[in-house]
Amino acid sequence: MGSGRRNRVQVSNPLTPVRTSAVSVNGSSVDHIGIEILNDGGDWECVSIRSPEYQLIPNSLALEAGNEILRKSGMQWKEVKRIWTGKFL
Repeated sequence: MGSGRRNRVQVSNPLTPVRTSAVSVNGSSVDHIGIEILNDGGDWECVSIRSPEYQLIPNSLALEAGNEILRKSGMQWKEVKRIWTGKFL
């Protein structure tokens, strides 16, 4: 495994928009997809490369689904802090 440092993307909004992008290696397209997020500077920045089977959904849809689950639980919830890891809300 490489010992190089990874760059951090500056994103203050944990639910920033995400999208996929085409990936090419040495000018040739490959099957993998790039995962890009909108950084604080307003630019799309690639944060990962995934297989074509990667099931990316918009962060807004993940938030909507999480809120619906909370509503249907029958319990009273008070948001104290929102933590979104990219996989868990």
